[in-house]
Amino acid sequence: MKRILFLALSWQILFSHFVSPGFSTPDQDHFTLMSTILEKEVPQDCAEIFELGERYLQRYSARGGAGEVMLKILECEQDWDVIREKLHHLIRQYNREPVAEKAHLTYIRYLFLKGIYDAVSVESEKFVLTFPDSEFIEEALYLEGVAHFELGQYDQANQKFLLLILRYPQSSYVGQAQFGIAESYYHSRKFSDALAQFKLARKKLTNDLFIARTELRIASCHHQLDNVNRSIQHYQKVIDIYPQSPERKTAEAAIQSLKGKSTVTHKPDEIQETDTMPGGSMTPGKPPSTKRVDPAHTCGYTIQVGAFAQKQNAFDLLEALKIKGYDAYALTIERSNRVIYKIRIGTCLPKNEAKKISDKLLKEEQLFSFLTLCPPPSKP
Repeated sequence: MKRILFLALSWQILFSHFVSPGFSTPDQDHFTLMSTILEKEVPQDCAEIFELGERYLQRYSARGGAGEVMLKILECEQDWDVIREKLHHLIRQYNREPVAEKAHLTYIRYLFLKGIYDAVSVESEKFVLTFPDSEFIEEALYLEGVAHFELGQYDQANQKFLLLILRYPQSSYVGQAQFGIAESYYHSRKFSDALAQFKLARKKLTNDLFIARTELRIASCHHQLDNVNRSIQHYQKVIDIYPQSPERKTAEAAIQSLKGKSTVTHKPDEIQETDTMPGGSMTPGKPPSTKRVDPAHTCGYTIQVGAFAQKQNAFDLLEALKIKGYDAYALTIERSNRVIYKIRIGTCLPKNEAKKISDKLLKEEQLFSFLTLCPPPSKP
């Protein structure tokens, strides 16, 4: 009996030693370190995320949380080649698991922001087939539709937009998808069909920027169909209801044109642009260097909000951002014999300041963006 009591007491002492505050089991270490990493804030904690993340991956690379930790590390990574390689690895390694789902969607977003639209359409289709029940399926369908639109593939774009509307009628993307269908008809010069679709879009949209643009398009459709009085009415509606929108100037110029005034500054829907960016100038048609930027030889960061094949879409966004007070500018490059218009905000910003702007864009404007390094300003 004494032996049994002695063994029980010994076991109790031994057990209390192993769970004491100064000692933890491997499982406890695993979960504690993973939780610590995932709770860190980007970008202010990026140094710790890199350090703790590498330690975690060295110790627990075979654990289930390794993929989540890698995704967290990639939030701090600025090298596109590294991001692409790691996301590909996660997609292949985790196949149909949630980590692969997040990695695949992140990859699609980066491709979209860099204006690689042919890859966006391919990867979005793969995502939809691989994760048919994903909560992000609506975003993937929408991005695929926009990618086809930017490539001038209007029929394919409309197929994706219509699929989104029919399959997910309560989605927050429905209004934008309906607008996308109308835009496809408009750019195909099918103005009667475009007019009907823009009227549908106006009922479904909730974002004022899209609504103002829709009213402008309705006016333009009437103009193209020779309904001059109706056209003037809708242009005036844009001016009266959305006086702070970028569409107001276009509407005013259109009314002047329709009334035969000679003070027209630009035609309806024509884009006013500049090839000058803050801190320097860019030669039209000349692509910038494609060499990787060394972080040690840069002046800071800029935020890329979008990349467009359609000039009008790019400069619509540019003017909307400027009206809202953002230091936005356009960068024009050539890629594969196609011109890409990149919209960016700020130059030579500290990383934490650039991240704050990126977070604000997502929270207040519902615009996904990413940070990219700026080359140093040229010497005078």
